[in-house]
Amino acid sequence: RTVRRALSLLEPYSFERVYGGWWKRVVHTDGAEAVRRSADRYLTYALDDAPE
Repeated sequence: RTVRRALSLLEPYSFERVYGGWWKRVVHTDGAEAVRRSADRYLTYALDDAPE
């Protein structure tokens, strides 16, 4: 629920750059899509929704 809420809060914003939590981990382009892909991966594994 928290991940989906975070995505919905970010959805209205257009952004290119995302600064990671570790040194030199920066997404320089298409940041909004990178966040969406990351959340989708997280939800797939956290919810065990992976196709069998």
